[in-house]
Amino acid sequence: HGTGSERSIGSVIDRAWDEFEEAWVEGREPKIEDFMDRVPEAQRWDLVRVVAKSQAVDLVAMRAAQRAQLAAEQEAAGKSTEAETATET
Repeated sequence: HGTGSERSIGSVIDRAWDEFEEAWVEGREPKIEDFMDRVPEAQRWDLVRVVAKSQAVDLVAMRAAQRAQLAAEQEAAGKSTEAETATET
């Protein structure tokens, strides 16, 4: 377990992250720079890492959803083409 000071710093990072994430979800396109002054200077890179990791996960999830949608559209287009070919013969 960490010291009270370490837990307090973690809480500060968590609060800054929560506020950043809330702004992101609401579509406000927050800038990490706007949240840096809320975290002690020595831990600012920890906040940057948390944000970067989360955004990377979001990007991977978004890309997977795009691929799934494209696959579904291609499958639907293929079935449509098959149905058209069947009715023409």
